[in-house]
Amino acid sequence: MDKDRKDIKLTPEQYRALLKSYLIGNLVQEDILGAKNKEVGRLHVLESYLLSFAGDFKAEDLVELKKDELLPSQEFENDCSAALDDYDEHQFWYRLAQDLAERDFRESATISEWRATEASGLMPDRVKTLHDKYHEEFDKRGLEKLRLSDSEKTVAE
Repeated sequence: MDKDRKDIKLTPEQYRALLKSYLIGNLVQEDILGAKNKEVGRLHVLESYLLSFAGDFKAEDLVELKKDELLPSQEFENDCSAALDDYDEHQFWYRLAQDLAERDFRESATISEWRATEASGLMPDRVKTLHDKYHEEFDKRGLEKLRLSDSEKTVAE
């Protein structure tokens, strides 16, 4: 046995959670790096290794054999993709509300607020209030009322 190798003990539930977390992370890495990237190839080797323990954890439903290669089952991949879609949806609304709140702050900030923000590197509590306002609106109406304006309002410098 390789002296740098360490054993970990997992319950079947922990193995399932580890595999799901790994597969979601792998989907993100493939998207960022591209499927042909060397690092993605190494990740697939690790994926195969992790999947090879499915039988030991009574998790055969998570894997399938295709062309002599052990892969995540289609159902498991779909489950991981759905979890990633839920995350993407959450992040979309969160970022949109945050970006709009910060924009509104920048458009209406006083000089003392700017100085405090620059000194601390942190946005004031007012941004959280604006974020919550946008988030509440998006929860109610989604993008229904979001429109681009023709006005060319600029922030006074």
